[in-house]
Amino acid sequence: MSFSRFLPLLLAATLAACASGGSSSSAIVSPNSLDEAIAQVQGQATALEQSAALALQQGLIDVPTAAAALKIGDQLTAAVSQARQLEAAGNIAGANTALATATTLAVQLATYLNQHGVHK
Repeated sequence: MSFSRFLPLLLAATLAACASGGSSSSAIVSPNSLDEAIAQVQGQATALEQSAALALQQGLIDVPTAAAALKIGDQLTAAVSQARQLEAAGNIAGANTALATATTLAVQLATYLNQHGVHK
């Protein structure tokens, strides 16, 4: 069993802990910068999508399950992209909202993969 199978679960737990830290958007954005927070969620999105692809290759999930995971992953990637665009345009509130959406989708994807045996 490789570490890469457990990485998304670790990331999801980290995301869940951050999201439960409070109801304001400041609980989601790291204290360092919005740009770093967006980069972190982007990295988590990549790890989750790679985990789904690896699970399919290893036969841990079937094609329909992988397709559903890819759909969530596409939504996640779009939310991260939107956050980056809004940040670049100076719309910090909008970027925080998009980042919150991306974080929620990352947790949703990790949970979905876990429910389908990727992390068991």
